[in-house]
Amino acid sequence: MPRVDAGTSIIYERLRYPGIPHRSEVANILHDIDKDSEDYAYQISSLESQLAFLRSQRERLQHRRTTLSSLLSPIHYLPNEILLKIFLLACCENDLGIETPPALGISAVCFRWRELADSCADLWSSFSL
Repeated sequence: MPRVDAGTSIIYERLRYPGIPHRSEVANILHDIDKDSEDYAYQISSLESQLAFLRSQRERLQHRRTTLSSLLSPIHYLPNEILLKIFLLACCENDLGIETPPALGISAVCFRWRELADSCADLWSSFSL
C-alpha cells in the first residue's frame, strides 16, 4: 500500500497554501515518496524477473512442441522395408561422389535409422575407406 497517493490533492494544497508548510511535514512527505518509489522499483524488478522466467518457459515449451510435432512427419510411418530400400538406393546406386559414405550419414540420423542400417549387411558391403 503506497504511503503517498500520487494523485492526492494534499500536495497541491500545500503548494497553494498561503502559509509556509513546516519543513518536517515536507521532509516526511518526501521521505514517504522516496520509500514508495523504492517499493515500486522492487516490485518492477520482481515482475521483470517473473516475466523473463515465463518467457523462457514459453520458449522451452515451444521447442518441445516443435520437437514433438516432428513425430507426425510421414517419414516416421514408413515401414522398415521401404526405408531400407531407400537406404540401399542412396548408398549402393548413388554416384554423387560424396566423400563421407552415405551409410555413415544414415546411421547417424536417429536411433531407428541406426538400428536399420546396422541390420542391413548390403548397406555396408559397398563401404570403402
